[in-house]
Amino acid sequence: MSTELQTLQTELTSVRAAMTAITQGGQQVTIGNLTYTEANYNALAARERDLSARVSRLSNSRPRVLPVNFAGFMR
Repeated sequence: MSTELQTLQTELTSVRAAMTAITQGGQQVTIGNLTYTEANYNALAARERDLSARVSRLSNSRPRVLPVNFAGFMR
C-alpha cells in the first residue's frame, strides 16, 4: 500500500472518529446557557467525502458504472 493511501486512510479514520464524537456530544461544552461545539460537523462531512473519494481512486475500488439506455423513454 502506498504511503499516500495509508496517510489518507489514517486521516479518514480520524475524521470519522471526530464525527462520531460530535454526534455523541463528546465535543460539546455547555457553560450556563451557552453551548459550544469544538468541531464543525458539516466541514468534517465534506472532508470525509473528499477523503473517501481519494482513497477509492488510489485503491481502485471505485463503484462500477453501468451504462443505461434511455432510448425507450424518449419521445
